[in-house]
Amino acid sequence: MDAWYDVISYFKSDDFKRDPETQKELDDLQIWALAYCPKGQWAHDTPKHVYEEAKEKIVEMEVNEDRTLSSSERDTIFQSVVSMSSSKSRYVLGRGYMAKLPTSTERVRNELNSEVQSMKSQLDVERAERVAECA
Repeated sequence: MDAWYDVISYFKSDDFKRDPETQKELDDLQIWALAYCPKGQWAHDTPKHVYEEAKEKIVEMEVNEDRTLSSSERDTIFQSVVSMSSSKSRYVLGRGYMAKLPTSTERVRNELNSEVQSMKSQLDVERAERVAECA
């Protein structure tokens, strides 16, 4: 019984939830890749397409905003791609039974907030350019 308790406590620990090399917690995109491409070969085409589409959107957002996205922002983008895909799996394996996914309203709100933030940063840059021109 003690061995079973040790196994359970290990799987609940932070050591298990982190990448052994970097000691960083994995995001949903990395967990998806580990679940559907465990030996370097994708199990099906659909998870591969979901992964590639999410990766493209994340890279596009990072280039547009000229910054690295946080793990939660990456997870939000990935979850929106998963929910719009034809994949049978609507949740990320490894996040637990009945893991709460963002609702469509939350996804739209998050997308709008990110657009507003990018517009604010563009306005700040333009404002700084105008001030520099006037000076």
